[in-house]
Amino acid sequence: LDWVMGVRWSLDSQAHVLRCAEMHVAPPRLLQEMVEVNRRITFPHGVGLPGRVWSTGRAAWIADVVHDPNFPRAAAAAKDGLHGAFGFPIIGPGGFLGVMEFFSTEIREPNAAVLTLFEGIGGQVGQFIERKRAEEHRQATRDAFWAHVRTVVMCVVWSGVGLVSMAWGLRRGSGIGRRS
Repeated sequence: LDWVMGVRWSLDSQAHVLRCAEMHVAPPRLLQEMVEVNRRITFPHGVGLPGRVWSTGRAAWIADVVHDPNFPRAAAAAKDGLHGAFGFPIIGPGGFLGVMEFFSTEIREPNAAVLTLFEGIGGQVGQFIERKRAEEHRQATRDAFWAHVRTVVMCVVWSGVGLVSMAWGLRRGSGIGRRS
């Protein structure tokens, strides 16, 4: 397909915007303008290609982003020689997670078959992301549980040492085996 840049936009549910989560630029290109803008910009519902995909829940195609009236990064795209773009929603079992967006240096007319294909892929990516998040949450819960168990065991052990000392009539600092 010869797309030179891919961007994953993740939903920030607290701020109600899409934020750049990761990018890939095909070597030897650098695309510095778009990389910098993507790191700074956020997209509300309906704004830009990511916001448009978010608002419709469907894949979208722009033949030439430089001339699209709803493409806030048009100047950066023009400087880096980017034109064609498409994006598709990432939807997991729990709902909308974000958008994947791809760019070409060529002006490209919309391809319905590609959009349909990637809408399906967006569902698979969404399932993968939710599965990874669930695994990370499970691991964090497991780690917290075992840290708590270790703390409780240490408290019991140290409490037990204090009880044994009292039962044997030992004073603190008196040394083991000495009676008071």
